[in-house]
Amino acid sequence: MLKVLAIALLSANLSVSAAENSKSLQGSALLKFSIFKITIYKIDYHIYSKEEDAQKEALILTYQTDVAKSYSLKGWQAGIAPNISSPKKFKKQLDWINNNTPDFKENDVFKIEKINNKVVNFYKNNKLLAKKEDAKLAKIVFSPWLGEKPIDDEIKQNLLAKKTKD
Repeated sequence: MLKVLAIALLSANLSVSAAENSKSLQGSALLKFSIFKITIYKIDYHIYSKEEDAQKEALILTYQTDVAKSYSLKGWQAGIAPNISSPKKFKKQLDWINNNTPDFKENDVFKIEKINNKVVNFYKNNKLLAKKEDAKLAKIVFSPWLGEKPIDDEIKQNLLAKKTKD
């Protein structure tokens, strides 16, 4: 009986792997907040294999707690500001992020996808929230985690590590 269950689970996992074989996990990290180290979300960085000359990459945030939009916006601001020379030059892009960032509940999944460094998609729980073709937006949207001045150097290192970290 256990062998049958193990084979069934392995088959299911192989099916999922085949469906996602164009996606490669580069690394994972946990964003923790405050001196109490409360986990806000787990973040995964994926690079997709080229499909029809499209280079896709995504940051996937799985929320471990509820987060109001107002706090997410503070996080965006704190993460992007050190990575841009002049907020005025990115006003349209920052407004787009602000207008399209939702509230999050525990277990929500927020996917930030870049295509060819010019298209940005926001998904919440696999539902497309917003799409924008804007190279300047694509340049800054990953900067809180992967920019020159990330919110946390260890998070950046873990996301680029090509391994999972708990």
